Amino acid sequence: MMVFFIPYQGVTFHAPNKSNSDKHLTIVLAHCSESNHIAVTNVSSIRGTRLDDHSCLLDVGDHRSIDHSSFVIYRYAILLEVDHMRSGIKNHHYKLSNTLEEPIVSRIIDGALISRFSRKGVKDFVRENAVRNT
Repeated sequence: MMVFFIPYQGVTFHAPNKSNSDKHLTIVLAHCSESNHIAVTNVSSIRGTRLDDHSCLLDVGDHRSIDHSSFVIYRYAILLEVDHMRSGIKNHHYKLSNTLEEPIVSRIIDGALISRFSRKGVKDFVRENAVRNT
């Protein structure tokens, strides 16, 4: 079965977290067609701890799965092969969700570039491959 997945920024999906089987909202930050990789990161609830990253806050209305104040977890952003993503969708490991609106995507990308939690490799990938509307 062919899986139709176009890897562009702002696409969201739900993926299991390593620590539990709950599926967490995950966002595509950028795509590089030359390397066939995407940068992705998750969203988490604000808990008022030092681990909260206030570089990009999300709230109710930013995505249909967000029902309370949340933040983008840049510390867990990774690069994935697009084929891995397609396989995960095909095998129901990942479940596609709605695409974010452009102003929200821009906020998330800006946050990736300023967050002290973003890893250098991911930050460089986003800087080089994300489409930025200014």
